[in-house]
Formats: sequence, structure tokens, C-alpha cells
Amino acid sequence: MMMPFWRVILDMTCNFLINNQNIQPPVTNVANEQDSSAPPLVSIITPVLNGALWIEDCIQSVLIQNYPDIEHIIIDGGSSDDTLKICQKYAHLIIHSGKDRGQSHAINKGFDMARGEILAWLCADDV
Repeated sequence: MMMPFWRVILDMTCNFLINNQNIQPPVTNVANEQDSSAPPLVSIITPVLNGALWIEDCIQSVLIQNYPDIEHIIIDGGSSDDTLKICQKYAHLIIHSGKDRGQSHAINKGFDMARGEILAWLCADDV
């Protein structure tokens, strides 16, 4: 099975930041203020609407990453299926649910909420 493109880019970026001693990530959160060698926080935004069939696989694909500092934000557009029920099983998720103006708007909402120095989005039907 081929590795998803977003995973390749995330792995390459994270490995570069961790392993390159000449580059210091900017200090933007409390953890980095205390330890400048801490890897930067990565924020993954997942827009979803009625994605109960896929959302759990998406969440699991982020959970299995070996990067130490990831926040996963779910932006739900007001699903009428079991999407929120599935998401609520995972205490680490930041979940926002409410009407939006489509996928791009949901992604931008997530970016506004994100605390990470590295931002990415992963649609609910991607793994």
C-alpha cells in the first residue's frame, strides 16, 4: 500500500525540523518556551459533514503517527449521522460542530483555532 501524499510531506517536514541542528523552530507556545529543543506543534484540521463511514479511519491514521506533538481538530458542518458520536470517543480531539459555508470555510475555521506552527488538513475520507 502506498503512503498518502500528506503523510510523506508531514514526515519529511517533521524529520527535517527534528534532525536539522542548524534550524530552530520559532517559539510560539508554552512548551517551546520551556524547551527550545521541543519539536513544533503540528495542527491537523479535518473538515467533515456526515462522514461516519470514514471518520474513525481518518482519526486512527493521525493517531498512529510517530510524531510527538500533534493536535487534531475536527470541524463538523452539522452532521446528521453518527460522525460526532464517533469523534466524541476520542478525548484528544478538538471538536467544533456547526453550520459552515462548505469545506474551505471549515478548513479556515480550523486554521483559526489551530495552535500549531505547522498546519495541515486531512479530509475525513482520507487516511
